[in-house]
Amino acid sequence: RVQKVVGFIRAYLRELEQVNSLTETRINPREEFWRPSKAEQVKANFDAAFPQQDMTTTTRIIIRNHEGFTMGACTYPLGRTGNPTNAEEKACLQTIMFGEKWVFEIWL
Repeated sequence: RVQKVVGFIRAYLRELEQVNSLTETRINPREEFWRPSKAEQVKANFDAAFPQQDMTTTTRIIIRNHEGFTMGACTYPLGRTGNPTNAEEKACLQTIMFGEKWVFEIWL
């Protein structure tokens, strides 16, 4: 009986170590870096947030020049998108439309 309890505790501790190692991986994401664009170009980055509870999407967009300075930024509520894939697609489309509008306003 004691051996069963000891075995259970050891198995539990191994499982706990595995969970902790997975948690550390998620908490400490891999290193990311930003690469500048060419001098005559800008970069547009976007991300979509998709809460599963209400299936609505909000996207954030940021446009930076070759030095990393923010040239434009915004957030857009995109409403109900149904699933994360549609959320990313709509966020990408919104980024293109924002970029076109941004370029148009800069040159006028």
